Order: sequence, then C-alpha cells, then structure tokens
Amino acid sequence: MNEPALVKEYLRRTHGDGAQERTGALYLNARNRLLRDDPEIYRGTLDRAVVEPRELLKRALLSNAAALIVYHNHPSGDPSPSREDREFTRRLASAADLVGLRLLDHVVVGREGCVSFREAGLL
Repeated sequence: MNEPALVKEYLRRTHGDGAQERTGALYLNARNRLLRDDPEIYRGTLDRAVVEPRELLKRALLSNAAALIVYHNHPSGDPSPSREDREFTRRLASAADLVGLRLLDHVVVGREGCVSFREAGLL
C-alpha cells in the first residue's frame, strides 16, 4: 500500500459507489502492509459525513497500526476534495503525529476517479 496508484485502484474497485457518504480507513503496519480495511467508520448523508479524528486514531491504535490511509466516497461521483475535506485532513495529520501515527494519504473516491491528497500536494 505504498503506491498511491495501487491504493486508488483498490479503493475505486471496493468503495467507489454508494448513495451516502462513507468514511473508512486502511490501517497499515510499519512496512505499509495492510492490517485491516475499516470501511464504514462514519456514514453520512448525500453530501457530507461529520468525521472526528478521535475515532479514526483510536481504531488505528487498537489495530496496532503504524500508519493509516483515510478515504471517503463522494456520492456525486466527483472526487474533488471540498474545503471541509482539506481542513479535516490537516487536523487529522496533526493529531496522528501527536500520537505517533503516520497519515500516509486521504483519498476521495468517486465514480469519476479518485483524488489522492498526497499526489495533489495537499498532505
């Protein structure tokens, strides 16, 4: 899970559709190998899911993860990150760093493709 293109393809195939916004995370070990895919940490409405870093980080720590990749879908199909997506990612990255976790990426998944925050220079 150390190549953004592979992560995006995996997420597009497994989590690319849905009528509601869902937030999940991939928990990885120190060698970026997948420990667990947690596909529905939060479920939202058609256009939003209120997500707090606390639950994501708690689950990562309980999984003995060294790193995580957060993802969520956009039911509209457009994977462009919103202002809220960017702000949440900044908060999550800061919080993860404080507890010794690495936030490797945040991927927005849509029918029209995926956007990796890492690739886009947003992380």
